[in-house]
Order: sequence, then C-alpha cells, then structure tokens
Amino acid sequence: MSAIRKPIIHRLVALLLASSALPAATFFYEDFSTDPVAAGRMLYHAPLSRAQQATAGGEWSLTLPAGSPNFDTWCGFDRCPRLRIEAPAGDFAFQAKTTFVSSTTSYHAGLFVEFTDNDPSNFFMYGFYSGNVMKFEQCVGPKIGFGVPGPPVTADLRIEKTGSLYTFSYRLAGSADWTVTTSSYSWIGAVKYIGLFAKTWSDATRVEMRYDDFLVTIPEPEPPSLAGPGDGFAVVGREYSAPIDMTPGYPDAGTARLLQGPPGMVFDPGGLAVYWTPGISNLDQVYTVVVRAENSAGRNDLAWDLRVLALPPLASVEAEGGAILPDMVVFADPDASGAAAVQVPPAARSHLRSPKPEDGSASYEISVPATADYHVWLRAKATSPDSDSVWIEIDGGEPRVFALAAVAPPAYVWSRLTRTDGRPEALPLLSGAHTVRISVREVDLAFDKLLLVADAAYIPRGVGPGDDGNTPPLARITTIPAATTLYLFGGACQIVLDGSLSWDDGVPDALRFKWEQKSGPAAAALEPPAANTEQVRATFTAPGTYVFRLTVFDGARQAAEEIALTVTDPTPGLFRRGDANDDGRVDIGDAVHLLGALFGEAALSCPDAADANDDGRLNLADPITILDYLFGSRLPLPAPGAIYCNQDMTPDDLPPCTQESCS
Repeated sequence: MSAIRKPIIHRLVALLLASSALPAATFFYEDFSTDPVAAGRMLYHAPLSRAQQATAGGEWSLTLPAGSPNFDTWCGFDRCPRLRIEAPAGDFAFQAKTTFVSSTTSYHAGLFVEFTDNDPSNFFMYGFYSGNVMKFEQCVGPKIGFGVPGPPVTADLRIEKTGSLYTFSYRLAGSADWTVTTSSYSWIGAVKYIGLFAKTWSDATRVEMRYDDFLVTIPEPEPPSLAGPGDGFAVVGREYSAPIDMTPGYPDAGTARLLQGPPGMVFDPGGLAVYWTPGISNLDQVYTVVVRAENSAGRNDLAWDLRVLALPPLASVEAEGGAILPDMVVFADPDASGAAAVQVPPAARSHLRSPKPEDGSASYEISVPATADYHVWLRAKATSPDSDSVWIEIDGGEPRVFALAAVAPPAYVWSRLTRTDGRPEALPLLSGAHTVRISVREVDLAFDKLLLVADAAYIPRGVGPGDDGNTPPLARITTIPAATTLYLFGGACQIVLDGSLSWDDGVPDALRFKWEQKSGPAAAALEPPAANTEQVRATFTAPGTYVFRLTVFDGARQAAEEIALTVTDPTPGLFRRGDANDDGRVDIGDAVHLLGALFGEAALSCPDAADANDDGRLNLADPITILDYLFGSRLPLPAPGAIYCNQDMTPDDLPPCTQESCS
C-alpha cells in the first residue's frame, strides 16, 4: 500500500517520529486530516456494531459505549473494533500517537499485529492496560511496563519487527526518550494486518480512545559496510594478516571480496581477513589494498595503504640514558650493550603491591616510527626467582608487572611484557614520542636496554638491533620449480635452490651466500660446486629426504634457513591437469584434442589429465574448463594443476597414468 499525499508539515512529523537502526523509508502515513475509512486508505473492521468511530480535528476516535463488552482472551481481539492496513512484506516498524481518555479499569487499547483472520491465539498487541494501575505493555513476552499517571494520558506507541523478532516501546508526551518494555521477542508467523484497536470486558464502562500520526516505515535498501585496518606495514618474509569487520546490508547481508592488492595476497571470505607474505622484490613498495562488500542494494569499498619494510617498526633506548631516580642507580657493566646498565641494588626497598617512582625509577622518552601494536622487550639480568620483576608504565597509564627471565648464572637476557595469563601483550601506540617509566618492584637486578617492536614474531638476540648500524640479514630459500617432492625419471632429477629472497641492508658489506647439504642418503651434486652463489642447481640420483642449509653473511652478522626435499621413485599417476595431448603444456590444442576424443576421432593416453575439472568423468565440461582457464576466468586448474606434474589427489574411477611429458 503506498503512502498518501500529505502536507509538508506532516512529512516533517513522519521524519521526526521515525526511529530505526537502519535508514527507514515511509511506507504509509496517516494524519487523519480527512476520513481514512471513507477515502479507502484504511479498513475499519467492527465485529460489534455498537462501537463508534469518527475522524475529526485531525484525530481518529474509537468509542466503545457501556454495555458492549468485547473481551475474549488476554491477547485475542477477534471481537474488537480495529482500524488496519495490510502489513508490508519483510521488516517494518509502526507507531501512533495514542490518547487514553477514559478513566476506567477494564480495557486494552493501542497497536496490534494480526497474523491470520479469526484466530485469537495468533494475535498480540502493544496497548494500554488499566487495572487500578495504568501501564503500557504488550500481552506477550516479558513485560516491564511502568505505572504512569492518568488518564487522560497521551503517548507514542511503537512496534518494530526485524525478521521474527519484535520490540515494543512507548514514549510519553513531552518526552524525547523511548522506554523499551520488551526487546527482540521471537514470534514466528506471516503478518497480515497492522493497526489500531480497543477492547473492554465490562458492561458498565465506556471506553474512548483517540489516535493520530499513524506511521509505518520499512528499512531502506542498504549495502554492507566494512571496517578494518588503517594504513599499515608488512615485513619482508613474514606473513601479514588483517581482519575485516562487515556490517550486513539490507535486504540481503551481502558478500565481500578482494578487489585490489599486491600480487599473491589472499582473501578469506569466511574469516573476513587478508593474508600476504611479501618477498624481497616488494621491499620499499607501497600497495593499496581494496576490499569490496556488495549486495543487491549497492556496494562499499574499504581501502588502505600497505608499506613493505625490511624489519618491523622498532625503537630502542639504552637503560642508562634515561632520567634515573634512587634507589635505582647507573653502574658500569662490561656485559651490558653500552658497558653500563641500571641497577636495583640489594639494599633498595621493594614495592610489590604498587610502584613508588620516588623510591626508584627510570624514565625514558622513546619515539616509534609508525602507528601499530608494539611489543615491549627489556634486556635484564635477574639474580633469582625472588628478584625478577619491575613495574612499567607507558604514557602514564596503568602500572604493569614486567616479569623478567632469571637464568643461572645470572646473565642479560631479553624478556617480553606479558599479560597475567602469560600471553604476550601488545600496546597500541601512535607514531611519535612516548614516555616509559620503569619503577622498583623487586631488588637485586639490573636492566640494560628497552625495545619496542611492532611484530609479535620478532625476538631480539644479543644486544638487540641497531647498536652498530648493522641490521641482521634475512635468509630465505625457495625452489625453482616450486616443489618439495621430486621424482626420479631415468635415474635422476634436478631442482634449483634459490636464495634471492634473502635480504640485508648492505652494512658493512654485500650479502654473501653459502649452500651446504646437511643430511641425505647420498651426496647431491651442486652446480656451481663452490655453492657460493644466490642460486645452485642440485642433482639427485637416490631416493630419500635431503636437507639443505643456506647461510647468508653480511661481513659482520649472519642468518640461516633450511629446507627439506623428498626424492622418490616415480609412481603411477603423474600428469599435468588439462594436458590432453601430452605435449608438456596446456593450450588450445588440448581442448581440440579432447573434443576429438569425445567424438571418437582421437585417443587419450592419460584420461586423468584430460579430466580438466576433476569430476572423475570425461565430457564436454572438460574442454570448456580448459578454454575458461586459457581465455576466461584464468582460475587455476584442480591439483596437480597445469604447470607441474604430480599425482591425482582426488579418488575417482579413472585409471592412474603417467604422461611421457612428465618424464
């Protein structure tokens, strides 16, 4: 039912009355400036003919004369006079300005929701109940309606439907606040009518009700919205992940997808997150990531910039460089990174319950390079389990207990700030300067260096990063082709070990490489034999597991990584998916060859390879899948894929086969 034409002032009233979680559109509005029944805008239903209704003075009145009881059940009103419209499909909210005129103790009146005709058990209402105490409440569900003065009394009554959940509320005249009497009450059923009603169960009383500003709203279509990370950073060789929050749209919740990002970034539509591990080629690049959420109503995009760094943002200070107050003291220590550290002497006073900075503290101003969640590390020497903690405060916030690792004999080791349950605690910090204060908790300990780093996986070693201007190198191994299982064909197989994703800052020298075999059933032949280049080719002649190590050295510091490769004899079932003509590549010739085979004009040497969609059958869907891979979606073919030979991981009735091109 469409809304009627109304004066501008009543359009403003409708907007002021509407209140919904989603943007709402007016479905129907009646200001009773003229008779809605006579005009056919609303239907008046009166099982008892003695009820009287009239439209006058911009209000609709409903009067039940004395001697006309129409009460049947508590929530039923099939005998009640009522003014109604057909309910909108889906979600809606409706409300009306309602005046209770009669001073009687025996009636209900207000708004109703009608599910089916002539079924008193399938109605409920939000109305006014007068039984010595006057209340606004509904007949179903828990009720928290409060007593109100009157009658007469005027209030806005409201029922809101979201799915199968109903919320009931009222607002007294002159008040800006709605009082909710029941929220999200579940009632399953198709709504047929909504409207206004009154009923009484006393022969001796007269009931009079007046109504105005009957407003029905429906949610406007709304696309889903997204919230997620702001501009951030990723670190070479480490997985970057970012969770995303999606607020469902209307009328359908919608879906999300990755619209733009760096090569290799993966979007998880179920978990609503993006994942990516940048390589050395991405260093110093800035990528814009865009995730799009859309439904039938439209779309919204979430975008942020991602800068690739060699190391996570970090900042560190020497302990002796802060503002030190006794009982803490600076002392010379050759084991400390700057040959000096801060000590809490055995004679100092402990403060186990709360910090007292005036009895011993060290304060620092430390600047972090990027807005991120930072992990706090302290290089400290604890003498015993009874001397292994300090208090720490960040930017004047809540004091935290910083538990320190104690080793025997006592030595400087790195400890991370953790929660009470032992999990690492990350502190959200804006880029720029921050204050850190360390205060005495236990005595007979020393600390050497404070480090803040925006990476949960980063573990400082030695005296930590940046002391001599040399960032430790990073060793990374990949293979060409990308595989960790190799097959012996003709008694041998080869693979290229690639260290090009390794990284260093060039201080003090360029990066040098060293490859070595750590284990295996036989010695693999490396080319070049010196194995001191970024890449080496390894040749195997015996099956087994081989482990190789790459060590990179920058003239002062080194790093290493290992990789395990499995070499095995060939087994039945090695093929390239989609290579129907067994020429070692997937192209349009395979689609043509497969069509010929399907129509009896060609033979297939490896049916598993021709099963392009991996459904265990050979039919027209397979050449279509190959053509889609080549010219359409370009989505990868099912394992083992179109690039490398491997076995079929999906059980089916097609016989295993090994292609000649895979040897």
